[in-house]
Amino acid sequence: MPLKRPQLPALLFLAVCASFGVVVAGVPEHLAVEIALGEAPADVGVVADRVVAVVIDSEPPALLWFDSADYSLTPQSYGLAGEAVSTLEAGVLDGQQTLLVGGSQIDVLRFDMSTVPAAPLSAGTPIGLGAAAGNIVSLAIDAPRLAAYGADSVNGTLRHITLDGSGVAADFIGGDWPVVLGFTPADVALLDETTVVVVGALGSEPGVALVDLTTLNEPDLVPLAAELLAPLPAAAVSVVADGENSAWILLANGQIWALAVDEEAGGDDDDTTGDDDSAGDDDSAGDDDSAGDDDSAGDDDSAAPSGPANVAREVLPDAWSLALLISTAPSPSLELIYRAVPVVAAGDDDDAGAGDDDDASGDEEVSAGYLYALGNNLVSIYTTGGAQADSIIMSGVGSGLAAASGADGFAFASLASSGSLAILSPGPWLEIDSVEPAAIASDLDSMTVNFSATFGAELSGSCDYRFLLGGDIRGSGTAIAGASGTIALGETGSEILSGVDLLAGSHRIFVLCDDEDGDAGRASFTYYKGYLAAPTNFSATPGDAEVRARWETIDSSDVDHYLIYFDPESFGVADTPSGCNADISFCSPVVVPQPDGDLSPGDDDSAGDDDDDDDDDDDSAIPIGLPYSVLIDQLANGQPWYFAVAAVDADGNVGPRTDVLSATPSVTGGAAALSGDSGGCTCESSLVAGGSDSLPALLLVLFALASLHRRRRPATKQE
Repeated sequence: MPLKRPQLPALLFLAVCASFGVVVAGVPEHLAVEIALGEAPADVGVVADRVVAVVIDSEPPALLWFDSADYSLTPQSYGLAGEAVSTLEAGVLDGQQTLLVGGSQIDVLRFDMSTVPAAPLSAGTPIGLGAAAGNIVSLAIDAPRLAAYGADSVNGTLRHITLDGSGVAADFIGGDWPVVLGFTPADVALLDETTVVVVGALGSEPGVALVDLTTLNEPDLVPLAAELLAPLPAAAVSVVADGENSAWILLANGQIWALAVDEEAGGDDDDTTGDDDSAGDDDSAGDDDSAGDDDSAGDDDSAAPSGPANVAREVLPDAWSLALLISTAPSPSLELIYRAVPVVAAGDDDDAGAGDDDDASGDEEVSAGYLYALGNNLVSIYTTGGAQADSIIMSGVGSGLAAASGADGFAFASLASSGSLAILSPGPWLEIDSVEPAAIASDLDSMTVNFSATFGAELSGSCDYRFLLGGDIRGSGTAIAGASGTIALGETGSEILSGVDLLAGSHRIFVLCDDEDGDAGRASFTYYKGYLAAPTNFSATPGDAEVRARWETIDSSDVDHYLIYFDPESFGVADTPSGCNADISFCSPVVVPQPDGDLSPGDDDSAGDDDDDDDDDDDSAIPIGLPYSVLIDQLANGQPWYFAVAAVDADGNVGPRTDVLSATPSVTGGAAALSGDSGGCTCESSLVAGGSDSLPALLLVLFALASLHRRRRPATKQE
């Protein structure tokens, strides 16, 4: 399948769009925010426009990920077992949103996007690189074949990776795999259904090769001709393709070259099978000019049929051309990505014209291609015609670049030098400043939401906001009556939401704000409506490698169970921390059932039988309304751990949480640990920083110690 050259320079394309009332949106305009990660990220990836993941090449390596529906949540983390990590690649495999992590092995991570934030990831069997080992620095996913192709910088090869869930090692398919490239690869991309393009360097010279996968277990390596590569003045560092046979190569010095079929060297054969060259006449076998080929106005017929089955193409070293497209990309250059951005022309009559999607929306939907180049601390954005659309300055040197779909518009850069994630926004950046209260009891109550919008470096601007109950980042929820308006730069917006407009239980509300170009900023928050309350008298008491969480159970039939949230990193009341203890016997949130009965104090259901192995005569069915405690053990000493508790009803609605408390396990522990307390004392909050009841609890401890001292004095005298 031959490559197609860009047909229309970008400025002309945009001028034509403007003359027909076409809006091009979804291209980043500014740096919205940088989120500190604490460690230097090696790369960034985006799954389904929502999960934004960064990989940390630490010891051991780790993956951090956010749900872009709510950046206020603490990022979730996942530890990787490989020795090193280098790259991320996202795709859909067997209908599942999947992230591949490349490095010393391939980790296959899948995400359940049915909730916000996305549910904790599930990991498949890591894929090893076999006896040759290596380092996968780039991946291209071939979803129809349930495979990926990896650029191995250590062995100078292209590797075949099976993604059918079997977990077999790379190149298990056999045949001629791995493919020896003759240069050190830096990046790989799928040119079409059967062709992979790989770029890299041999010393300071560029390396570019095609690998024909028509026969999968007999890949055919086709290095580009030396005279074709001669004009390239620097090593190739990245390559992208648009999925429609166009490709672009980024050089280390900031040049971008377009790779295309050389029409004179065998690309456009004119009068060969599958090439029609003109409307209704391809001058060859294969054009029947019969029913099914309308050969009329509105049927272009100039483009060759798509798909390898319809096209006779020879992948030859001299059948290609390289043309310099851009010479001023940021350098030293690192990465190039491609994205198609929807271009919508309103008022289309949905006739049979070329390019018309003939859908029911009344809009003609086409797309414009954009190239994003990362180098140093800059991301520059270009059309595929070579015109620069924007250039965005970041606070540090980038290590990776990724983008959501053009419909979403956001792009992301991992910044190794500043240990942060840069979010590049196409429009306003929206933040929820406060929600008071976050929990209401009934229709008679209300909550006040304060929010703000920023526009990067722009000095003015405004957007039209709306509140949506439920839905997703695309704004598919139900509009809340009256909760809409306009907010300008520098203003704080405020809306009072009436309980009568809110559903009972725990729900998420999205706030979307659209600017004049049609780009939407978004943020979201959760609320609870009902009669659950936060558990009272919550405390977290440290011991030796353990913390005991204690609270008073709620005497209400509305409560089904409790959730204990804990994590080694501080988290907010809206976060969903996913910390685990050392042997993963406890992972946040821990489910604790509501006791079965309303028992009297001291009644353990049978005299002298507490139904457990302790000698405390304390039945496991703690009476409702009395203190209840859970011991989380195998925690690292000297490390602060953070805890909170919430009640949950039978429908799964999560009520408001307690305050987040911290406790630091140590060998000496606290007062409870020193006295050998097994959980009966209710005074532990005196040892927890930030506990609201610390002073009364401290007085109780002092009183208990004074009593003990008075009891011991007579015994001393008797001696």
